[in-house]
Amino acid sequence: MSNDHSGAKDFFLHLGLIVSLYTSVIALVNLLFRIINIKFPQLDYSYYYSVGSPVSMPVATLIVFFPLFLYFSHLVYRSYEQSAEKKELKVRKWLLYITLFIAGVVFAGDLVTVIYYFLDGRELALGFLLKALTIFLVAGLVFFYYLKDMKDTLCDKARRNWAITATIMVLVAIVLGFIALGSPRTQRMIREDGQTVQTLQSIDSDIRYYVQNTGMLPAGLDDLYQSVYTYGNPNTYTNEGLSYRVVDADSFELCATFNLPSQGISSSTYEDPWFHSEGTSCFTRNVTDTPLKPRAVVEPTSF
Repeated sequence: MSNDHSGAKDFFLHLGLIVSLYTSVIALVNLLFRIINIKFPQLDYSYYYSVGSPVSMPVATLIVFFPLFLYFSHLVYRSYEQSAEKKELKVRKWLLYITLFIAGVVFAGDLVTVIYYFLDGRELALGFLLKALTIFLVAGLVFFYYLKDMKDTLCDKARRNWAITATIMVLVAIVLGFIALGSPRTQRMIREDGQTVQTLQSIDSDIRYYVQNTGMLPAGLDDLYQSVYTYGNPNTYTNEGLSYRVVDADSFELCATFNLPSQGISSSTYEDPWFHSEGTSCFTRNVTDTPLKPRAVVEPTSF
């Protein structure tokens, strides 16, 4: 009974170690890649207010899973000290081989993707070099450590040094991630600005359809959302700080209040990006700039 209990415990300790390792390594590589993309964006890396989401998840994953990896490592190697024969457990060797195999496949796939984007002209040379260096560094450390571990050539001091090195790497990556993210309050303000831009885009589109069907600009937003030529929600057009005015027969102006200036906006995100400063920004739009496809008119329902 004791042996069965010990065997189950050893299996789940090693499984927890491997799962936390996989998760931490993948999150670390993803975080470093996304930080590189912020500094050296790909030509098709289109985002407006999307810095937070890509970076937040790997940061959160590392904060949770890397300490778990250190904890499971401590438990596993302490069990080796108490019972040296556990180093010869089949489950340990199988999981180590699986670790090396999966790590090799994942890193090879990442490297293929990075090279593909570079050859396809979508990756800047410096961004490509940094990502390739990231893959070789992380993969090299993982392979080197576990190959030495399989050969049982690591002493306690060496393991502590490896743990310290890994911790420093993860902490540096997390700090860089927080620098890229900003504070939670900043992220909330960025998302609010993103919603404001989406509202402006919706109004712009509805105005163009209104002109397409009536031949004239609406006198005000009330005329727009009360018409049958828009799918807009009336509440969308009554947000505080948002205004509309007619400039001439073909032009109109939309104004809105923003928390922060627009940053890191890819020109490929929109055909006409809504660049803005902090505070109130106004955008002059011309209805002849973008031809629209016909849209079905929603007839008002009579009761």
